[in-house]
Amino acid sequence: MTKFKTNRDVLDRSKPIELVLELLSFSGGENTIGEDVALKNNEARIIENWDALSIGGMIRSKGFNEVAKVTNIDSYDVALIHFDGVDTATAAVETVAGKTITFGGTAQLDTAQKKFGLSSLLLDGNSDYITLPSHADWQFGTGPFTIDGQFRIHTDQDCVLVGQYVDANNYWYLKYSATDSKLYFKVMIATVTKADYSVTWNPALDTWYHLELARNTTTVYLFIDDVSQTLTETTAIAANSMPTFDTTLNIGAQNGADFFDGWIDEVRICKGIARHTANFTAPTLAYVTNGKFDLLIQHKESTTTQLFGIIKGDLVYKDTSAIKLADASGFTSGQLCHAVSAGDKLWITNSLDNLKYKTLAGVLTIPASQPGAARERIHYHQFRFIAEGGGKTVYGSRAASGNWTAADAWSLANDAWNIDMPDYTYGGISGFPSGAYFTIFTYFRAYLLYNFPDIAYEPISGSHGCCAPFSIVKGDEGIYFLSNYPTLGIFLWDGANWINLTENHDFVEDIDLSKRIFGFYRNGKYFINYCESGSNASYPNRQKIYDASLGRWMTRPINTVLSENWGYPALLKYDNNELYNASSLNGRIYELETEDNSDEGEDTVANYLTKDFNSSDFSVASGGQFPISNVRLKLTKMILTYYGNTGNITIRWSADRGIRAGEQTITITKSYTGAKINSDFTVNTSYIVSPGELPDRTEMRSFKNSAVGRFFNLQILNNAIGERPKIKSLKIHAIALEEL
Repeated sequence: MTKFKTNRDVLDRSKPIELVLELLSFSGGENTIGEDVALKNNEARIIENWDALSIGGMIRSKGFNEVAKVTNIDSYDVALIHFDGVDTATAAVETVAGKTITFGGTAQLDTAQKKFGLSSLLLDGNSDYITLPSHADWQFGTGPFTIDGQFRIHTDQDCVLVGQYVDANNYWYLKYSATDSKLYFKVMIATVTKADYSVTWNPALDTWYHLELARNTTTVYLFIDDVSQTLTETTAIAANSMPTFDTTLNIGAQNGADFFDGWIDEVRICKGIARHTANFTAPTLAYVTNGKFDLLIQHKESTTTQLFGIIKGDLVYKDTSAIKLADASGFTSGQLCHAVSAGDKLWITNSLDNLKYKTLAGVLTIPASQPGAARERIHYHQFRFIAEGGGKTVYGSRAASGNWTAADAWSLANDAWNIDMPDYTYGGISGFPSGAYFTIFTYFRAYLLYNFPDIAYEPISGSHGCCAPFSIVKGDEGIYFLSNYPTLGIFLWDGANWINLTENHDFVEDIDLSKRIFGFYRNGKYFINYCESGSNASYPNRQKIYDASLGRWMTRPINTVLSENWGYPALLKYDNNELYNASSLNGRIYELETEDNSDEGEDTVANYLTKDFNSSDFSVASGGQFPISNVRLKLTKMILTYYGNTGNITIRWSADRGIRAGEQTITITKSYTGAKINSDFTVNTSYIVSPGELPDRTEMRSFKNSAVGRFFNLQILNNAIGERPKIKSLKIHAIALEEL
């Protein structure tokens, strides 16, 4: 061969060198499309980016595998009042839109009687009521609507349950008349009766009833304990419009009269839908408000586990496929919460609501002693709690679970403590770099807390600060976290070194530090969910995965047909280490991974995108690595070894950043159907081959003549039809062309 001035060999056109690039090849192993287990061993140098469009196992069909959702609240709900609170309180929360509730007379909450939750509304029958301000939500027009609630009458007297009143000629109400033992729905506008319905009702005193009023087109329905009543129609509503009064909505009285004597609970108003038009099952649990999650965590109590969450301040739990209400209005709506399961209790805190706890059989409880100021996060360390975030002061509880609910649990008596750090704290990790230490971060650096309860702190030499407390996770390799000082990056502290894992990655510059950021660790991988700057997303819309065994980042986007974002993640460490994600948009929980990364019956779409290869990535067919970079190559053939019955596999190539491109699709046919028992053969002379014994298939395809270039990237795709194929190897053959 002749030589370039650079002393590089010039290829001889008459003697092309055959090169081979081997992808997804393991000794005795196999790759299943849709699983990140493909990226191991020698693939670290080959795979640049893993892009799962909609992955079974990792991400289910259509993006996530939904495992639970809110079923009884939706966009039609314009008001929901649980009437939950402390005894004698004169305030309640409207949980859908935060409408103001005004208590009139001596109206108050009562814990002695309630249908659901902690308490109900107590009205004395002579001066008490509540109101909600004038709002377009009470102007139903000619459309459908529903009003329902739980009512317990103590004294048999005329009383308005709900309504609006302007004057004697303009009003509407749902009213119980003790005079003639009837339940009335009546609408009056400008002296004209627009609707007048009644049904005979003799309620037993001091008994809870579920009442529901609904309109659907021209029909009015009244339900008593889920049974549709036969109504007396004095004036049909027909196509008449409900009034558009600019006045308050009243519950428990109207115009200083018709006061309700008894208890009211769980009032809901829906605009745009008639919830029922026939008999149904009355609610047995309080309604759950729909909305984004501000917490998702698994709690273990003795041998029982339960998944809890917080939606708009309500503590909820997963019951099979439904999300149900545990405790209403326990927290400030919209506040990001943090929790820890310890001592057979679930402990929850946020920046506005100080520490509370929940047991499976009990209600949400404020302990006898709390941290001196509400802290954003709670941690368990060496038999005590550490509360930090939202200030410089870090609080430590007394040791041992029997002390955590005591009156001196957080006081400085005995062995409780607190300490002021040099700056606001931004998260912490227990038991690292050794069990005696608690590592705590500020925005600018990290410190070690030690010597409990005679607490002291020590700055860690060369440390980085943390700018996203919920990104901090302890993995097998050390502590992972997002830092903005002194260097922007995702770091790993292994106890000795502060390693920038994003030194050669630009995506970290696109993380919106002002939005929610979550990190978690599973099976040797660090996951970070974040909101991309400039995307106009309010909640995380990107997920990056760092595989510690490869030292490689991977990308997992969400299928856009879901209109979803990443929400609050939870690792179910008590249940197969499964990974859940609570929606950041509505009351839904999705499963992201199972322990074995299986499809669980879901279809799979997969898309593996490689880096740009050049000639130096190929091996010479006769042996050894090709020694020259950036030589023009002509792809000649590919050999794919796989197992599968249905669907297809597509191999897509692109040369020189898209100047030329092409693809080959291999349709997988079901060729292992076998013969029919006792038709084509008899049982005693044949045997059945199990799927595990079926042979691999090998396909060879040629590339077009246009498959020429100095740089190539490849994609391997699966179309989600049928079973997931398993790819054992893919070999790309090429010839090296002469230099020009």
